[in-house]
Amino acid sequence: MLYPTLNEVEELLKEYQMVPVFYEVLADYMTPIRMFQALRKEGTPCFMLESVENKDQWGRYSFIGINPKSEIKISGKELEVDGVKQEEEFKMSYLSDLIKKYKSPVMEDYPKLTGGLIGYFGYDMIRQVEKKLTNVPEDDLKMPECHLCMYDEIIAFDHLANKAVIIRNIHKGDNIKQKYEELEDKAELILHKMERPVSLSKDRFAPAKAEVTSNLTKEQYEANVKKAKELESLGVHIFTIKDMAGLVKPYAAKKLISALKEELNIPVNLHTHDSTGNGVSTLLMASEAGLDIADCAIGSMSSMTSNPCMNSLVEALKGTERDTGLNPDELTELSQYYARIRPIYKQFESGMDAPNTEIYKYEIPGGQYSNLLAQVKEMGAAEDFEEIKGLYKDANQLLGNIVKVTPSSKVVGDFAIFMFKNGLTKDNILEAGKDLSYPDSVVEYFEGMIGQPEGGFPEELQKIVLKDKKPIDVRPGSLLPDEDFDYIAKGLKENFYTENMEDPDILSQKTLSYALYPKVYEDYCRHFEAYNDVTGLESHVYFYGLRKGEETTLKLDEGKYLIIKFIDMTEPDEDGYRLLDFEVNGSIREIKVLDKNLEVKTDRRVKADKSNPAHLGSTIPGTVGKVLVNEGDEVTVNMPLMTVEAMKMETTVVSTVNGKVDKIYVKEGEQVNQEDLLISFEIDE
Repeated sequence: MLYPTLNEVEELLKEYQMVPVFYEVLADYMTPIRMFQALRKEGTPCFMLESVENKDQWGRYSFIGINPKSEIKISGKELEVDGVKQEEEFKMSYLSDLIKKYKSPVMEDYPKLTGGLIGYFGYDMIRQVEKKLTNVPEDDLKMPECHLCMYDEIIAFDHLANKAVIIRNIHKGDNIKQKYEELEDKAELILHKMERPVSLSKDRFAPAKAEVTSNLTKEQYEANVKKAKELESLGVHIFTIKDMAGLVKPYAAKKLISALKEELNIPVNLHTHDSTGNGVSTLLMASEAGLDIADCAIGSMSSMTSNPCMNSLVEALKGTERDTGLNPDELTELSQYYARIRPIYKQFESGMDAPNTEIYKYEIPGGQYSNLLAQVKEMGAAEDFEEIKGLYKDANQLLGNIVKVTPSSKVVGDFAIFMFKNGLTKDNILEAGKDLSYPDSVVEYFEGMIGQPEGGFPEELQKIVLKDKKPIDVRPGSLLPDEDFDYIAKGLKENFYTENMEDPDILSQKTLSYALYPKVYEDYCRHFEAYNDVTGLESHVYFYGLRKGEETTLKLDEGKYLIIKFIDMTEPDEDGYRLLDFEVNGSIREIKVLDKNLEVKTDRRVKADKSNPAHLGSTIPGTVGKVLVNEGDEVTVNMPLMTVEAMKMETTVVSTVNGKVDKIYVKEGEQVNQEDLLISFEIDE
């Protein structure tokens, strides 16, 4: 729809030299850079500008101009218009007179920039105003002092409304009706130009000299390169290959990057991990093929499950055409700093001390490898890690061989551990696993809550995981309700009040944290209530505690300190608790602490009888999260009853029967082991 109307344009031209006419189109599948790349012509001046109005932090509009009506270049006294040097000398009045001819009305609710002179004024233009500046520097750039273009047609991309506004100026003296009616045809032409077809050269996939093995067929490989081209056509700025497991081998990297560089016009970035030990070699071969960006880690923080070593790559490329220009000595200094810091966090590392080429078989991402090991240790199954790695591969295949990047890699890890704990395999899961409650991450995956995988979900497995739940087939974010930030802020003040919440900026930060990660933020608040602010502790004290006889100083406020010294501790009791003695500013304090490093031998909990359908046991060891029912409540099959949490994995326990809750054997916050009895039922006959 055109705005203003033809009659309104005719009336406005009685007062103004020109009037902008606007044509809006929905642009939810476009981006400004996508429009700009599709519409620009080589050799023709064009522009793309961002705008920020009033005190906004982000610009509402991006402006694009691709076909100037006129072009002006100024160098000293020389004036060039549309490629023709003018006889008269340039004067600043020439520009002011030109601008007066382009007086136009401002339309409410539409972009304020609708055309006119757009370009640049170089520093040397000051001589046009300050006549006393007589020295003329050498023109080493061979650029005009001023380069301006007059645009009668521009496109404004409205980020707020996801619309493209095509703007055309009608001047006094134009054939008004003709120009007005042409705009709709012009808009259709612009839209057509932005729908560029994706083409691939047929000989792109000629056999490489090196023999390369791949977990993709030739057809899948070609489809992925084509998809990269399609993503570029949608307006992505950088194409990144997320090789989280380090599966891209050196010669394969050269072939892949060569194909992408020939087909794409945007930078290509390779993010890979060094679990297999081939990371630097892969980046070198990718560099030979024209890779634009390589993700690396500084020397002392690199390799194994981390990224390839930046120091090594910089030295390898030094003196070549792909020299990075980075200073090796400065990188060494940075590496030495982190080498001193890293030992403090040793307990969180993966335990991989050398390259592990079996990753090519299991396809476990680098970050996921360390997380998976931590989960396995938490559940007391560290000695079974090799078996669980094999199940990781099986779990990945059962889920549909999905792209494994956070959070999808966690889904595979949670599923593998669940299979191990419940004796499930890829062969028996559809039968043996049909009545089990699956980890929430796996349920959410099959619901479609992290997106739709390429090729869809495995339907049989989806049915037994979701039970009676219905999956979604739309973008998960489109289902999110509007967030009530005032309600969240009120709840935080009521439940987790601290004095600094009276500061609006701090309260806003806390509210946003809760909105993004409600459960994590609640856990943080409860930790803060229990232990106060622990950020002032030295890192090694926080992670490992004080050694006997060691003391540390904790700053409470300006001039106010606590000097804490660890004196001694008792042997653990049968429940694993020790008494610890501390000296705090000279006074002796005693506290009782559970030693989590010990395996408590006493387990007085009743075990579920697997042969008794009225018994419901825990499928994993962990902590009881929320209990959702009370004794005496009516329950139905697949009704949620409680949650059990292990490290980074939460499982919703659902009813396996129709009936009534007879007895609940656990409370929120209590530890349970696998097969501990959680609930017993009175089953309907």
